[in-house]
Amino acid sequence: ESLYSGRGNPFAEGIRQGKWKYIRMFKSVVPYSEVDLDFTNRVPDFEQLFDLEEDPGEKNNLILDHEGSEILAILRRRCAGYSKELNRKREKYLEKHEVATR
Repeated sequence: ESLYSGRGNPFAEGIRQGKWKYIRMFKSVVPYSEVDLDFTNRVPDFEQLFDLEEDPGEKNNLILDHEGSEILAILRRRCAGYSKELNRKREKYLEKHEVATR
């Protein structure tokens, strides 16, 4: 997960399973709040899928080639689930800690 948005970088999160690496990106907002980090039911602005065995340098984005595939569906679900888990952890943290906005 990368939530750095200082230069307009997109919010990015990804997951790896075996030889596959999936990354999804969302437009960032400056400044952002916790609400902006909830990607539930949002369509990514950009996605990447790499076969790390065939392309260890991550130069060939296979997202279009694998649209509708089982592996892409699995990776999308896992990434979304992990994102929800991170949001729950942030919510619990905020319940006990005061955080100043920048």
